[in-house]
Amino acid sequence: MSATAFVCNPNPHQVDEIPAGEERPVRYTVQLEDHGQDFLEWDLDDRGNIVDCRPFQAWVWIKYQVVNQLRDLRAGDTLWTVPRDRSGVSPFPLNYPVKRVREVLS
Repeated sequence: MSATAFVCNPNPHQVDEIPAGEERPVRYTVQLEDHGQDFLEWDLDDRGNIVDCRPFQAWVWIKYQVVNQLRDLRAGDTLWTVPRDRSGVSPFPLNYPVKRVREVLS
């Protein structure tokens, strides 16, 4: 996958840090295909930061950011993620394809 696919964050190797105590509104809810994993749904803010995860493992995934172009996510797509606390880390693919994407209207 080329670097141009990661346009959500202009520099995919520089992660987006959320200041302590700052909440970002949910912009997208992404459902993942169920392959027996402990997480099936992610809530993302407008920058691709995972702000919630259901039903389990939120404590793991809220430390990550999705670097795909969010507006273009479709069923069957692979999500590419990076940890938010380590810049310079290359994006890695999630093993569970997207099942559905819903834009949350505020």
